[in-house]
Amino acid sequence: MTAKLSPTARKARNGRIAALTVFGAGAAASLAANIMAANPTAIGWIVGGFPALMLLGSLYLLENGATHPKWIRWAIVPVIAIAAWMSYWHVVEIVLEAGESPLSAHLFPLIIDLPMAIASAALRPKVATRPVARKRPAVKKTNATSPAKLKVAS
Repeated sequence: MTAKLSPTARKARNGRIAALTVFGAGAAASLAANIMAANPTAIGWIVGGFPALMLLGSLYLLENGATHPKWIRWAIVPVIAIAAWMSYWHVVEIVLEAGESPLSAHLFPLIIDLPMAIASAALRPKVATRPVARKRPAVKKTNATSPAKLKVAS
């Protein structure tokens, strides 16, 4: 017997499944295009797939690097830039070989990588925060029991 999910929990679960699907499809397409652009040898496939793998791994480290020192996060940025550049041109090459226009070939890597980046951000673990404590309204203390302090409205 399975427990019923609340609408909020169901929406969160479905959003996570959608994000994983988009990320997985983008990663597979990027890796496939990079391998297809490589020389048709085992070494060529490894070398060809390496930029896509480094881009994925480096983005993961950058997004989840809150525990890393700041210098490591800055050192990841050039790796991301180089891997993205190499991966971009591999995808452009494959799309041009498929017979698409130059404009489509240059836009195609963006429709792979941008949804992957959005999905990756959606999959990032939420930081636990403490709920904000509500302040009770200030109650003015008066000494109302003293007959001298009681004022009668007239």
